[in-house]
Amino acid sequence: MKMFLLLCSVILCSSTFGQNFFYYRLYTAPAKRVKIYVAYEIAGIAQVDSFETGDRPFTYRKKLSQPVPAVIYTANAPQIKSPVFLANNKFVVSLTDTGIVVSGTTIQEDYWHLSSNDRLRPQYFPLYAELNRKKDSVGLKKLAQIFDSLGADDIAKARNFLRQNKSSLLALWAFGKSTAYYTDFADAEAAFNELP
Repeated sequence: MKMFLLLCSVILCSSTFGQNFFYYRLYTAPAKRVKIYVAYEIAGIAQVDSFETGDRPFTYRKKLSQPVPAVIYTANAPQIKSPVFLANNKFVVSLTDTGIVVSGTTIQEDYWHLSSNDRLRPQYFPLYAELNRKKDSVGLKKLAQIFDSLGADDIAKARNFLRQNKSSLLALWAFGKSTAYYTDFADAEAAFNELP
């Protein structure tokens, strides 16, 4: 009887205090047969989920240990990647001749807004390489100002999001985004302590 009570208390504690898992669901309408990839990283370990669509609707569900940014792409157009945030949400993937179109939820729209500068920065890399090759210090200083303004915009958008959405699954990611270029540790600690 004691063993039974001990076992029941262990099961009760583990179910009460155990880790809640997150998930993502991906849905595709009937289409031609295409292989779709979802690439993300958790705890420094890169992971790629893959599946093949067909002529019937397809739903894929995966458990995750934490919310995480990812990219979705197809085997037909691996260079065209759609950024997504995997956090208890459902994505509807539409296949096109040039790649994929992902429609998402509110958290997805917030992620696209907060990460918009991450899609702008790579457009400046060829210019940076050319200016660096020519040793154009004036051009490099102007480009540095652009990168600084993008960083300041990242901080401002993430801070604003945190003030308004402290309980969002995107809040911890936004906190990391806001402190990536920010060195006021007391302010960062105060913002972190406000998270639920």
